[in-house]
Amino acid sequence: MKLLSRRLRSELERGQAADKPELEQRHAEVAATLQLPETRPTEGWTKDEVILRRVLVLQKIDLFVHLAPEDFIWLAQRVEEVAYEPGEVICRAGDFGDTMYGIIEGSIRVHRGSEEYAVLQEGAFFGEMAIIDSGPRSADCTAKEAAVLLQLHRDQVLTFCFQNIDVLRSMMRVIADRLRGMV
Repeated sequence: MKLLSRRLRSELERGQAADKPELEQRHAEVAATLQLPETRPTEGWTKDEVILRRVLVLQKIDLFVHLAPEDFIWLAQRVEEVAYEPGEVICRAGDFGDTMYGIIEGSIRVHRGSEEYAVLQEGAFFGEMAIIDSGPRSADCTAKEAAVLLQLHRDQVLTFCFQNIDVLRSMMRVIADRLRGMV
């Protein structure tokens, strides 16, 4: 944990050299173009605390289980936090998806119509197969209570894989393990 904390600090210091107002302006333009849900500010949190919180959620996602600490930091700096109100639909069964989610706060109801499959809590994730195949969603996901989610787009993961072959190997290992478990 100390090593992760040190790497986190050094990565953040390097990242602070970027022009922050320009990045925020660009993020707002992209969000408006894509019509993304409103992101909830993390008032009272330092940038390091926000990144660490994201890293802790990302570490629970099976697809990323073999990543190195610096890979988690890189990814945590690029994901978005999105807020959903109780009853708000996150994704619907049959819709084609290219986004997966990790739950930072709140709970998510996984269902198909009135049939409930699961209620996911903080630290859980869903929609990970959309990262791999962009296929149709298998269930509806609705915020059961106010929720803050990490939102990770397929393009972000693919970019990540092409920049670091070890990330791709790690993800392939997890997928292979899942397939072996099905047989």
